[in-house]
Amino acid sequence: MTILEAILLMSPWAGLLGLIMWDVNRAQKPTPKDDERSRNERVLANWTRILGLSTILLFIATLFSAFILHQTDNAIHRQMELAERDAEPYISVVDLGTTGQPYYLNNRLNWNFRLKNLGKGLARDIYITKQAVSGAKIVDTDALEFMFQGDFTDITVWSEPIDRVEFDRLMASDAGVWVWIQLDYRDNFDGKAHSNFFCFARQVNGLFQKRSRVSCPSVATPKRG
Repeated sequence: MTILEAILLMSPWAGLLGLIMWDVNRAQKPTPKDDERSRNERVLANWTRILGLSTILLFIATLFSAFILHQTDNAIHRQMELAERDAEPYISVVDLGTTGQPYYLNNRLNWNFRLKNLGKGLARDIYITKQAVSGAKIVDTDALEFMFQGDFTDITVWSEPIDRVEFDRLMASDAGVWVWIQLDYRDNFDGKAHSNFFCFARQVNGLFQKRSRVSCPSVATPKRG
């Protein structure tokens, strides 16, 4: 048995190719009915069939390889997108309720909040817009240069001047005190802009109710100067 025949026997097409090879070998053996010319023509025809079949098999293998490469490329691309998304910064309001209730100081309603970068990326150019809605309104802004993963910062939201009577009245009613905070920042890696919005209403029992942008009153983010 030749090396070529051994390889063909190991392939999925061994049966078909083996049959053709057997026919070629048989054609090469002299028979009483065939002269040398007819045997040569038969051998040439069979080798032509082998060449054609090999071309078809090569074409199929090429298509299969291209399909596998395409699927692999898509899988790698999806993994890279997931890794990039997972590495983005995400600044959020955390420890809600543990940073304290609204309090009265310097003739204003004051309310402390804590921000934290919960993502895995570095945030930069952080612009914090905040407004307390409590009968009187004031819009205040802060800016931070960077927030690394796990970094946190405390901010205070306050209202325009109100008297103590008004403060007590607001604290004695559900949703008497509202606050909204908008965070605009960029991913330090690629400069992609992010914007998160949070709105909370205080209940008489001291709990905080999170509201959507639509249901949050007096949302009018000022233009950045």
